[in-house]
Amino acid sequence: MKKLPLFIVFILSVQLCFGQKINKAEYFIDSDPGFGKAVTIPVSTPAKDVSLNFLANLSGLSQGFHMIGVRARDDNGAWSMKHEQLFYLFRRVPAASPKITGLEYFIDNDPGFGKGTKVAVRVPADRVTLEFIADLTGLSSGSHILYMRARDEANRWSTIHTHAFTLNVTAIGEEIVPWFKMYPNPSEGNFVIDFDDLQRGSVKVTITDLNGRIVYSNELNGNIIPLSVDLPNGIYTLRAESGSQHFIQKLIIRR
Repeated sequence: MKKLPLFIVFILSVQLCFGQKINKAEYFIDSDPGFGKAVTIPVSTPAKDVSLNFLANLSGLSQGFHMIGVRARDDNGAWSMKHEQLFYLFRRVPAASPKITGLEYFIDNDPGFGKGTKVAVRVPADRVTLEFIADLTGLSSGSHILYMRARDEANRWSTIHTHAFTLNVTAIGEEIVPWFKMYPNPSEGNFVIDFDDLQRGSVKVTITDLNGRIVYSNELNGNIIPLSVDLPNGIYTLRAESGSQHFIQKLIIRR
């Protein structure tokens, strides 16, 4: 595939004194090649006061901060002072997503990226379906949350998927009662709450901020519910209640 040049639009207003008209302009990025040796900016109609709207070619620049310099010349051959503007070039990841090469899970507490319990991905792909048995050794009876995240071949981690469950430890063994899954988390405020494992009716969902103020509350029905909340960036607490059961977990909004 042919790589297309990268451009950015700049708008500049230039005015010269003494009644001289601007008939030429040029720009350079990072390094000044000298008067008349930079990239020419077309001036369609020479005038004392002109507004320049032009595309600057950013091909070959690395990601990071750069400086663009612009100057004009009058019809007597005198150059103006250069106008400089700082900008940041961000290069997006290619459209073809890197393949998923690993997955890890942890329960209740995040040990840090790469420090969870590993789940092998035998065939790396951009979409994988995995079945695994989570180790519940040492967990007490009560409510818990299983967290899962994947890693791609560029060593970048996905958002976290959560699955809430209740563990009942009895004299004859362990009973796991699945509750709900929530994903993605963090999110921009649009996420899914999956109550597919819950054999009850409605569920009350309440979201509070770090000060304990309720910012969302609603009675929800259905198995898989897309939820959209307009909240500022931050950490919130989501509480789900159904009958005598309830779960509390962290919700992260990151726009």
